[in-house]
Amino acid sequence: MLIGAILLHPTFTKIVTTAKESGHGVSFFSIPLTLTSYSSTVIPVILAVWFMSYVERFAIKISSKTVKFFLVPMITTLITANVTLLILGPIGAVIGNWLGDFFKWLENFGPWVVPTIVGATFPLMVTTGTHYGLVSIGINNRMTIGYDTIAQPGALASNVAQGGAALAIALKTKDTNKKTLASSAGITAICGITEPALYGVTLQNKAALIGSIVAGGVGGFFLGILGARNFAGGSPGILTIAAYIGEDTLKYFYTAIAGLVISVVVSFIVTFILYKED
Repeated sequence: MLIGAILLHPTFTKIVTTAKESGHGVSFFSIPLTLTSYSSTVIPVILAVWFMSYVERFAIKISSKTVKFFLVPMITTLITANVTLLILGPIGAVIGNWLGDFFKWLENFGPWVVPTIVGATFPLMVTTGTHYGLVSIGINNRMTIGYDTIAQPGALASNVAQGGAALAIALKTKDTNKKTLASSAGITAICGITEPALYGVTLQNKAALIGSIVAGGVGGFFLGILGARNFAGGSPGILTIAAYIGEDTLKYFYTAIAGLVISVVVSFIVTFILYKED
């Protein structure tokens, strides 16, 4: 958090903006500073924190126990901040632009590939935390090319698909407790928060997991083939569907709504057919 705050500090941002407008360079300890704005970037701070992990170990080794409380964070911050501003930040910005160009190429090559895979596997990714890597890529894409077609469309299809699966179980089960849990978790998942549905329903029932995977893949394919673009992020669900409004058109917004409905309906039908009461 501290390194992120340093990269976004108003004084640093003002220095970069003023230097760009005047056409003059900026030096830091007589070393030319790359004029890069880090607002909405992801890769620079990831590189910085990776580097910080090694600096902190070094600081712990050389610090006496009596002064370690304040000396370790001071050494870690001073070294990491300087290296980040001079080296890692600019490198991260370049990598971010490369990633943006790659995913733009991938979108032109086969726009349905990634949303389909993400839509089908997103529940499994959430359970392992690996979905945060996609979130970072999505943020980077919105910063570099203006929209995201990698993380959000597939995640939208997957989230609401889990909602459809939970609602199917809520309708079919005769267990009062299960019906209450599944109905509330289903509504929450369609709104964009899947943890109650994922851990309370989807992973507990094979039918719900199969329904979510199938519907997530179908919905992701639909959103990908029609090129749905997300412009603002947010937890994928019906409450953030307006994030698909952009570029002076409602085309992507209508596409997202259609994909949402398809995912919920397919998941509901598949789960309802497969589900058997214990």
